[in-house]
Amino acid sequence: MKLVLYRGRSVADDKWYEGYFVNVEDYLSGEEQPVIIPIGTALYSHGEVSCLEFIDPVTVGQFVGAYDNNGKKIFEGDIVEKVTDTSFRLIVRDIRSFDRLVSFPSRYRVIGNIWDNPEMV
Repeated sequence: MKLVLYRGRSVADDKWYEGYFVNVEDYLSGEEQPVIIPIGTALYSHGEVSCLEFIDPVTVGQFVGAYDNNGKKIFEGDIVEKVTDTSFRLIVRDIRSFDRLVSFPSRYRVIGNIWDNPEMV
């Protein structure tokens, strides 16, 4: 079974969180707010959770189902480079294009992402 996981940067503390991506309705404004529910969060039968992080929706990226040569998860928006040729860099735009371009993800390493490292783009 494929792990469906997302990553996003918190609007509260600028940290990155991994987990389940959902939109929740703000009960005061009625607007939907994007959140990440971290893995390991308690889910209660009446619909509440023990933890959730409000995130910047622009920064949301899905786990592509592969790990780099250091065992780090690769997400959409990551910048990876070939281990044997550091002049070859690739921006992971989406899962399908990554699957087509990279046969052996373990031959790559994550060196940053497009939000924290825009100078690499």
